Parts: sequence; C-alpha cells; structure tokens
Amino acid sequence: MKKLVVLLLLIAGCYTQVTAQEKEKFRFDIRLGYAAGNEYGDGVLFNLEPKWSIDEKINVGFRIGGAALAELTNPTDGIDAFETDIVTVYGSYLGTIDYYFYHKDGSPFAVFGGAGIGYVSSANVIADFDEYDDANNIETDNGLGGMLRVGFDYFKFRLAAEYNFAPEGQLRDLNNNEFGAVKNGYFGISLGFYFGGGKWKNVTVQE
Repeated sequence: MKKLVVLLLLIAGCYTQVTAQEKEKFRFDIRLGYAAGNEYGDGVLFNLEPKWSIDEKINVGFRIGGAALAELTNPTDGIDAFETDIVTVYGSYLGTIDYYFYHKDGSPFAVFGGAGIGYVSSANVIADFDEYDDANNIETDNGLGGMLRVGFDYFKFRLAAEYNFAPEGQLRDLNNNEFGAVKNGYFGISLGFYFGGGKWKNVTVQE
C-alpha cells in the first residue's frame, strides 16, 4: 500500500495541469480609452496592436498608438493675455510584450502585465487660431519612449491601465515660438477587443 501511495505521488509530481493560451497564434487588438497628461489636460487615446503568442503565457507585438489631449488655460497663467487652448498630441510605435500571470481553469478571464519600448513623438501647442492666421508646420519632440501596463482579458475583450513615457518637449505656439519645457507622458485607461488569438486551454507540463 505504501509503495502504491509513493508511486501515485511521483506521478502527480511529474505531470502538472496548467491553464494557458494557445501558442503560435496571431491576434489583433483594437482599443479606445481615456488619457490624462502629465501637465496639460486630458483626452482620448487609440491603440492598434498586432501580436503573436510565442509561448503559452507570453505575447509579443507591435503597438501603433496615439493620444490627443486639450486644456483651457486662463490669462493668469502668463502664457498670453487671453484664454487659449493647449493641445497635446502623441504618436508612438512600440515593440511590446505581455505576460499572463493569472488564469483560472475553464475561465475566459485572464490577468496580464506588460511593457513596451520604441519611438514616441509629441507636440504641445498653444492653439489660438484667431491670433495666428499664418501658422507654420508644428515642430514635434521625438525620441525613445516606453509603456507599462496591467489589465485583463475577458473572452475577446480587454481592459488595461497603462502609463506612457515620452521625451521632454517644448510648449510652442502655431508659429513655433517656444514657451518652456514640458514634462511629457500620459496615463491611460482603455477598453477594446481583439481578433484571433486562439482559445484558453489546459496543457500538461512534464517536470
């Protein structure tokens, strides 16, 4: 009897049931959400992200993202003698990775953490179109940026909270006159869905 118990324990120790996504599957994410800037205003964000599952727990992808934020300042800010809008626009191209660290057997709910790094462009503009009729092309601030995020998938839907890092920029008017440095970057909450990606399943791992 003791030998049988020992044998069963050894078998149980060698084979472990885990829950995982299907590997080598392509998916395409589309997300829309709310964005809040470090300095000026809030607005919307939009992300497109094709991905590939290289492992049962890991996805790698390429995120094409954008955000547009706006804030109405008042004359006491010293920027101008009248009220004026400040508009901030971001564009980003990031390589990304997600790791699924929680998923219950048989559930369509899965929790992930992720990060990204790549090229980020931003423009912070004093946009009073009545005052600047002959606007030049707006200069942008470009460089290396990144992103950290956490969230969950539920069936084919995804909710995520993220922080996007961007290089320091300059506040400019429509004629590219500069008014000082700006701490770029924004926090976002997005909701979206994805196509493809296979299904969550149970796999047996031999130890």
